[in-house]
Formats: sequence, C-alpha cells, structure tokens
Amino acid sequence: KLAAAISGDCIQETNSCLQIIFLSPLPDAEITITDKNGKTVVHEPPTFINKGKTLYIETPNGYPYTVKIISPIMDITGDIIEEESE
Repeated sequence: KLAAAISGDCIQETNSCLQIIFLSPLPDAEITITDKNGKTVVHEPPTFINKGKTLYIETPNGYPYTVKIISPIMDITGDIIEEESE
C-alpha cells in the first residue's frame, strides 16, 4: 500500500512550495509532475522511493498539477487541484 502526504508549507519563508512526502517505500518508481500548462515541474527517473522521500514544487501557482507515478507494483495518476487554506 502506498501512502503520501501533500503539504503547502514553505522551504524558506520567502519561497512558497508544495511538498509531496512518501510515507511508504516504492521500488523503481518514475515520478512526473506537470503544471496546468503541461510543463514538467518535477521528474524523477526510475528509482527506489524510500519512506520519507520528499519532492518539492517551488512557487505552486500552476494548479491543477498532475502527478504520475509509474512502477512495477502500481501506476498512479492524480491531480492536485488547489492548496488547502487555513
């Protein structure tokens, strides 16, 4: 079972970013995240995803984002449609 957490926290106070944190391992995973214009903002070639791995998307103003994860265990496609407001 794959689990991931998504957060809108900042890496630095001046840079807004979106964080995707993997809560479980996933072998040989290729991860691609694109913005609303289809521009690739994150690409991780096939690699072992360790528990706790974090991906960062700086300046998240391209909502919705599309996340694609392809691995021998499972393929996942999903959309991040907006940042949660507090």
